[in-house]
Amino acid sequence: MRRLLHGLLGATLLLGACGGDDDDSDRAAVTSIPEETTSSTSSTTTEPRTVAPDVIPQDESQITEEYVEQVLNELFRVSRDALVHTREATLVDEATIELLESIYTKDQAQEAINGLIEIAFEDFANFQADPQPATADVLELIDRHRECVFAEVRFDSSGLVTDFQALPDHVRGFVRLLPATEANRAPGHNPTAWVIAALPATEDGTVPAETCSDPS
Repeated sequence: MRRLLHGLLGATLLLGACGGDDDDSDRAAVTSIPEETTSSTSSTTTEPRTVAPDVIPQDESQITEEYVEQVLNELFRVSRDALVHTREATLVDEATIELLESIYTKDQAQEAINGLIEIAFEDFANFQADPQPATADVLELIDRHRECVFAEVRFDSSGLVTDFQALPDHVRGFVRLLPATEANRAPGHNPTAWVIAALPATEDGTVPAETCSDPS
């Protein structure tokens, strides 16, 4: 599965992130945003504001596909920054590790670091001269809570690598997000309230068993 993700997701520095999520006890506190009220002469309509990716809304209905895409795209931007820094520094240094540890759970950060070491060893073959972040298209929100999000996602890394290939139709890609801890956010690199905990994929059209456990 690691090689499947490595090739088909275009080496987005999400390498090998197929394992279980960390059970960190210091996850970020849930925050909320107020609802925005717009009025006319005849009626008053209450509509939720668009939620910024650095906020975990109290209302789970505000965890939308658009919101999750914003979160993922911001995380992918940090991932790209780690790649660019490593290529310029010619090694995986403390700055690279700090970037990756800000957007992953502990175990997944180590997987991403190991994957980047492999990429550096191969002299960043197949990467664009001016790499752009991968982007995400959320196909379905399978599980969404304030403590966890699990979604089916399609990735586009064509701006990052020269040989990008989309997942074939029989392969389904997924992502699990967990609230960022204070340790994740302290360096100031993660512009979201989330980290990537897993990137499972299936080849038989099924949904992985390990989605989000119901926090209630």
